[in-house]
Amino acid sequence: MMVLAATFFLFTSCSKDESTDEPTNDTSVELTAEDSKQAAEAEETADRVYDIVESAYVELEEGTRTESFFSDCVTITISSENGVFFVTLDFGLGCELPNGNILSGKINITYGPPQNGTVTITYTLEDFTFNNKEVAGGATVYRQRENPAGNPESI
Repeated sequence: MMVLAATFFLFTSCSKDESTDEPTNDTSVELTAEDSKQAAEAEETADRVYDIVESAYVELEEGTRTESFFSDCVTITISSENGVFFVTLDFGLGCELPNGNILSGKINITYGPPQNGTVTITYTLEDFTFNNKEVAGGATVYRQRENPAGNPESI
């Protein structure tokens, strides 16, 4: 009788179909085509803003360009204190760059002297738009004057 009762409980107490209320580790997210398009546009815009910051640094510090990346409608303000430079790129209410991109607002850039061959460049965006799309935030860029291959490099 005990064996019959134990067998009954064994076969009725466990079932593979039972679900639990425990959280799963499923972290997949479904992206729509529109989500993918917006993510690609955001990444492209971030890359273009990065290019603008790097172009400003190269023009101001390295002087390796023969022609400016910036239009006359950009007001560039430079100041320094204790070896740290503060640069403001003011695009006003709208300024078209030679590459056709239209920007407004400001990019505030700060960088100090090189340390171990690397300059740390930090930038923040202030009321900034890129081709009529509002962009906020900033980043830090590490620029080597010369990488192991002998070329300038930013990461």
